[in-house]
Amino acid sequence: MPPNNTLTWLLYPLLGPPLGALTVLIVLAVFPLFVADPDANSVIELLPALPVLVLVSYPVGGIQALFVGTCVGVAYGFNNRPIPLWFPMLAALVSSLYVVGPALLRLGEPGGSVAMAGFWVVVHVLPALGVWLVHDSVRAHRLRARPAA
Repeated sequence: MPPNNTLTWLLYPLLGPPLGALTVLIVLAVFPLFVADPDANSVIELLPALPVLVLVSYPVGGIQALFVGTCVGVAYGFNNRPIPLWFPMLAALVSSLYVVGPALLRLGEPGGSVAMAGFWVVVHVLPALGVWLVHDSVRAHRLRARPAA
């Protein structure tokens, strides 16, 4: 397996779920609409939940992160150029459809809202963006460090 694919397959499943947990924490702090206690709207008050969120993030988001990493790894296998930003974002959106899809189907029902569907889209797509940024910076550093042939 080429080094770019190995790096991709390692980074997305390892970094994606904790970044998703951090995204959940930040979104819940910024938009207290989703929290059961609307008075608990500061990040400091929600920080004790971070270890639990990180532990839960691997079984919940690991498969999606592996899917996104596989898509990006296959794309790097077909061409050795940098992958555009839209590609991992689209893969993350596709991998989140099993969560976002039912939320979108409930829009007309009581309890269904655009905000909840948007919450799930943000929680799935932002970690893919974060891992893509790390992946591309590591990849660019490795290419610069390579001696010229």
